[in-house]
Amino acid sequence: MRVSDSRQLSLALGLPPQASRDTVFFAALPPPEVANAIAVCGRQLLAGQRFRIDWRPARVLHVSLAGVGLWDGLSPDGLRQIRRVGAGLDIPAIPVRLVQALSFGKARRRALVLVCEPSCIPPLAALARTLRRGLAAGGFWRAARDSFTPHLTIGYVDGGFDPIPAEQVPGWVVRDVVLVRSRHGEARYDELGRWALAGP
Repeated sequence: MRVSDSRQLSLALGLPPQASRDTVFFAALPPPEVANAIAVCGRQLLAGQRFRIDWRPARVLHVSLAGVGLWDGLSPDGLRQIRRVGAGLDIPAIPVRLVQALSFGKARRRALVLVCEPSCIPPLAALARTLRRGLAAGGFWRAARDSFTPHLTIGYVDGGFDPIPAEQVPGWVVRDVVLVRSRHGEARYDELGRWALAGP
């Protein structure tokens, strides 16, 4: 017997299917060559640190813009509505510059993130707000969760550390917004849609 995923296996054995923990969200993804350069520079930047770092692969580096929810909670019609939110964007391209590395969160295991230069935050926040309003109109976003701190997670660390300047890490111009399905536990994304921003 050969099955392609765990849910098929559960059904084949007479067990209830397991719900997928995959998530869906809008993101700004650096071009692959920039993502690779960010990953390399991040490792060089923190090479002298004594804490252990679990690095994220370059292929999943991104700035999150708006979360949609769990993949299993989406119907085909819901996915079409979400894609219309992306297709309705009319916002100029946004330069992103990364200037500092720090640990993000309060738990023992924290995200190791690169944060944006302050001048990048208002246009990224406006883009995120537009997406979230579109999602809220379709019932996919709750205003109570409407917070936004643009950052790019490059790994995870145990505990915190003092911020480290990271001006040498390359940035990029966000020219499109991507809707992705994040495969839980696999460090890979399925692209569900991509929409160009306005401008050069």
